[in-house]
Amino acid sequence: MKQTLYTLLFSTFSFLGFADPDFIYVDNIHDWEEVLSLAEENRKLLYVYYSADDCEPCEFMENSTFDYDEVEDFFNQRFISVYIRKGTSFARMFADGFQIQSVPSSLWMTGKEFVWRLEAGSMDNSEIIEASMRASQLTREYPTLLPAALNGADSLSVRDWLDLMYIAGVNNQSYESELVNSFKNSLHLDSLHSEEYWTFVQTYVSDLTSPLYQYIKIDWKQTLGEDFPWESYYDQLYDFNLTIAINRADSGLVENMEYHLLPTLEVDSTQPANTLKMRKLDLWQDYYLGMGDFQTYLETTSMMIEDVEPNSDQMASIIKELTSVSRSTYALDQGLKWINGAIKREPTAKLYIIKADVLIVQGRNIDALRVLGDAEELSPSDDEVELIEFLKYVANTRY
Repeated sequence: MKQTLYTLLFSTFSFLGFADPDFIYVDNIHDWEEVLSLAEENRKLLYVYYSADDCEPCEFMENSTFDYDEVEDFFNQRFISVYIRKGTSFARMFADGFQIQSVPSSLWMTGKEFVWRLEAGSMDNSEIIEASMRASQLTREYPTLLPAALNGADSLSVRDWLDLMYIAGVNNQSYESELVNSFKNSLHLDSLHSEEYWTFVQTYVSDLTSPLYQYIKIDWKQTLGEDFPWESYYDQLYDFNLTIAINRADSGLVENMEYHLLPTLEVDSTQPANTLKMRKLDLWQDYYLGMGDFQTYLETTSMMIEDVEPNSDQMASIIKELTSVSRSTYALDQGLKWINGAIKREPTAKLYIIKADVLIVQGRNIDALRVLGDAEELSPSDDEVELIEFLKYVANTRY
């Protein structure tokens, strides 16, 4: 009966010709639900390959890895293989739901969407078979490994711990916090001081509210080692979480970023004292611009800028972004209000130059010339003198 169902359902799907394993192409929720049913009925794990156009690592997987006879035989015997291509609304939903951050990515899961393993990046024929065998191994060992971990067993390897924490995190299991606490109590603080484990953190720890991330961020240098590339990891988390927040129109995720991510990037003595406040302003601006909500972007900036008190360089960046999005009279008037507030706090030649530039864009050339005169009285640098002379030329020409 199951073999008959397997054959009948397969006849309804689209198959791909690029690779030897029998991949089912899925681009909508209906086909996905059919595939899940197929896996349940046949008691097989799903192997999901997430790919994209114009992706060299994807081309390697599709033209090399999957082309080996051993890979074809291995996957056709053990898994129902699914192909999802980035770009469709279903693919976006799938990537968000299963925390996929890069292409290509490989997932092994049950028909009930219980994920056993995720591998990001390309793999050769031996690597993908090894990863698949590990996924299958976890399905057998999980009932033994999990109780041992929760009881604080010191016999588990770091790899076992990380696999268990990934399974708990992606499947929203309530015992994730217990696992992290047991991990902290069972292993040395320097257990993750290895590039081998850094890859796990960079690839799988993306939920800013997860117990593992919360544990890491308290003192990442102690947990991961001082050589861990936190700045690039920070950028990765920023882009990933902001994209999800925009796709879901979820300001709560932005708040999570504000409280759990932004403070983790160190502020050194060479940076302004308001650097963290400026990051928060940048974050909310990025969110509302990503949402296409220009009005709220202006309102939020006007509200936050009083607390940020940006310096001349920061104000230049704010105005540059504003004018790159809109040069409407309303937008430029808002920009002038922000500049005037900064001038009132601490007048500088640079701020007056920025103000004159905006006035010229508005066609207010006489006002711009007057403001440039104010700039000249504030001991401008040589570069600023050149800008003043250039803007004077522009204003006089247009006048």
